Amino acid sequence: MIGVGLTSGALLAAWLLTGSRKQKTKAFVAKGARNLSRSLKTENKVSAYEDSEVHYI
Repeated sequence: MIGVGLTSGALLAAWLLTGSRKQKTKAFVAKGARNLSRSLKTENKVSAYEDSEVHYI
């Protein structure tokens, strides 16, 4: 079963990375990487909640 999965993945990768699909695939992967990078950067900018100035009742 694992062999079938690996083989189908390799065939899909070969199909995506040949001919005119190669440029479209590269653009799609690059766009996903940029979006992921942006989302990780915005998550890191959110600071932890500081409770030193909170007044408890």
